[in-house]
Amino acid sequence: MLDALQNFRDFLNVNIFHYRRGSTCGAKAAGMTQESIDGLAALRQIFAIGYAMVQSNKEAADKFIADYKTDSENYIKNMPENDQTAYNNLLKKHGIA
Repeated sequence: MLDALQNFRDFLNVNIFHYRRGSTCGAKAAGMTQESIDGLAALRQIFAIGYAMVQSNKEAADKFIADYKTDSENYIKNMPENDQTAYNNLLKKHGIA
């Protein structure tokens, strides 16, 4: 589970790696809209808070990660097409896709 969790954290961190440092230049430069950047940042915050609450219980943590991954994938699929392209390019750039 730790490997899967680390891969998932990497996946989330790439989404907004510049946003966390107060700069959206990487995602913006990749062509993402501010709305999508903000949405990905909100997803990451939900993960940080939610996972902290369940991490000590393996079953709850596994369920949280599965549900969160589904929610994240649905969010990404519903982003504008150009944002999806930019997002996928960021993943490729950082060796996650």
